Amino acid sequence: MQKLQFIKKYNFLFIVPFLYSVQFSIYGEENLQLQKEIKLSIEYFKKGNYSRSREIAEKILYSRKYIPQKILVVLVLTSKDIDTAEKYIQSYYKVSNKIDKELSKSILFFLERCLVSEKYKFGLKWGGVFKKEANSFPEYPIGLYYYSCILKELGKNRESLYVSNLSLSHSTSKILDEKIHLLRLHVLPDKHLLKEIQKFIEKFPNSEYTTQVNGLMESHKKKISDNYVMR
Repeated sequence: MQKLQFIKKYNFLFIVPFLYSVQFSIYGEENLQLQKEIKLSIEYFKKGNYSRSREIAEKILYSRKYIPQKILVVLVLTSKDIDTAEKYIQSYYKVSNKIDKELSKSILFFLERCLVSEKYKFGLKWGGVFKKEANSFPEYPIGLYYYSCILKELGKNRESLYVSNLSLSHSTSKILDEKIHLLRLHVLPDKHLLKEIQKFIEKFPNSEYTTQVNGLMESHKKKISDNYVMR
């Protein structure tokens, strides 16, 4: 199974802007001390001190019977392992019983962690929840893209193609469009592949993935040629 090499380049575009937006929105929290602790945890995260950021976030968590909205993303991003991150999401979802703004962002980053760590079982579960319940949030097309990548890695090409098409229909980003189209080339049925490769080359003539796409085209042509010779 060919590993997707273009996944890891994507998430940083969204994590940093989100954390900056959190910094200026936490003042709606009811407790001033909580505001300060959340802000401090986020500041450590932005400085790259993830262990300290996690310590403060966990302190906030253990001093309360619930997960404050603004700290959920930090907990998901800084957890030592994917299992712990999943427990935070599950705990929050159990109380809210729906995907809200913070949970939508948290699941988005969680799906990215699932891809990097190759923990596809969790990604399959929460990608499905995200697809059903997060369609009103701006993260929706990006989360669907990650979910589609997870389905591809599990060999579920038909499902991956469906979700990638859904992601494309909601996308308003040229960067994301290119990545979705590239992903589709890895899950399309062989009979449609050459036509779609040509469309990709025409649509994205200056793509950084041109070499990869050309290699995919040559590999497919060789496969067709070998099958013809064997007849």
